[in-house]
Amino acid sequence: MANKDTLLFPYISPGGIAELVNGFDLHPDNEKILVPLCQSTLLNSKPPKLGVYNFGSDKIDTLSLEFNFSFVRIGIWVRYNEDGSKILYCVYPKGAYGDTTNDDSEVGIIEYPSLNKRILDVNTNKGNTCKSVQLAPNWVDDYQSIVYGSGILVNNGAAG
Repeated sequence: MANKDTLLFPYISPGGIAELVNGFDLHPDNEKILVPLCQSTLLNSKPPKLGVYNFGSDKIDTLSLEFNFSFVRIGIWVRYNEDGSKILYCVYPKGAYGDTTNDDSEVGIIEYPSLNKRILDVNTNKGNTCKSVQLAPNWVDDYQSIVYGSGILVNNGAAG
């Protein structure tokens, strides 16, 4: 059967419906995949984690990383660079893909496998007390720059 889809591995998010969009990414060696492990629900708030699923061992290893966290930050968007030595990430708030949010994003680069993390200053609302929400950052072809969507927080929402 030519048009049959199959799952790479069984995965049920501990975040349930509160976790709507996350960025999974396949390592350049095609042996592992980054898996966001977001556990915040409306009643239970836990910091997001990042795992690496290895196809050979069929296991998920949780990386020893801490992300800037508040009750409303629930999603992680991740992208490997060309050789898998860096991971571009964004931890974004609940509601970032909708119309209501009241927190900003954390965008940064993780050195892999050392897990040294550098937070990038990508706030597009400079000089104001209100920060901005960033979404879906991705590497530009040279892997020296990134591109991302950004919205300024206004009245519990984001204006793109």
